[in-house]
Amino acid sequence: MKLRHNVFVRRGVRLALQLPRTLRRLTATPKDYEGSPPVLANSMPKSGTHLLLQVVAALPRLRHYGSFLASQPVLPYMERSQAQTARMIRRFAPGEVVGAHLFYHAEHQSALVGMRAAHVFIYRDLRDVVISEAHYLTFMNRFHRMHGYFRRLATMGERITAAIQGIKPGAWPHAYPDIATRFRSYEPWLREKSVTAVRYEDLVGDNRDVTVGTIVRAAMTPEEFASTGDAMTATAIAAIRPEMSHTFRKGHAGGWRTDFTREHTAAMKAVAGDLLERLGYATHGDW
Repeated sequence: MKLRHNVFVRRGVRLALQLPRTLRRLTATPKDYEGSPPVLANSMPKSGTHLLLQVVAALPRLRHYGSFLASQPVLPYMERSQAQTARMIRRFAPGEVVGAHLFYHAEHQSALVGMRAAHVFIYRDLRDVVISEAHYLTFMNRFHRMHGYFRRLATMGERITAAIQGIKPGAWPHAYPDIATRFRSYEPWLREKSVTAVRYEDLVGDNRDVTVGTIVRAAMTPEEFASTGDAMTATAIAAIRPEMSHTFRKGHAGGWRTDFTREHTAAMKAVAGDLLERLGYATHGDW
């Protein structure tokens, strides 16, 4: 097993980085935050978080200390209060890159604005999300509260169905809503003017260079981008290595077309057909 795949190694590295992070935060002035705002790289799980982090963390003024902010951490798999999450946001250091699976709440948005944080949100075709999630929960994260349920299902087809429809209350000790409900916790970020939203498919497809430029522009101050934006975009593009993520499986778009059965397609249309149309991934159920 490669070291980057070992959860204890990752946690050890993250812990070691907290000392310089804390020192940076405690010695920071308001001017430091103005000249070097923190950057939040946010997404729903299995939507390209680590790819987004690679792009942003490649910029020389920014540093990823390993911090990750999840509204509902894998352990104990309970949603943090809005007040607690806002306090964590207010502890960002200047120039810090923070990965996140952060639900939308007005209090979270207010805290991010107060920290002058640049917020980039990446989203993905939910049909590919459920494929990726079914594999991840079954084979990649044995510490996740849903791992036991997905592991005991007999086929990958059943696991994909569970990722689409969720798990009925009482069938498992922990709640697992359907895919549309899970995404709705994040969807309002797409309507926030201060948030730069990008599509995973554009980051791994033909629009990659333009999309990376959009992310770099959001993460840099206007003065920085005006003087070094092109060079920093090239640096960020060179840093993209999807296979370096400990959750990497295939790293391409459209895999659902191979893995979906008719039953999966029908279930997805029933649960999230309107949402896919709203996100621009489908037209009038014609898929």
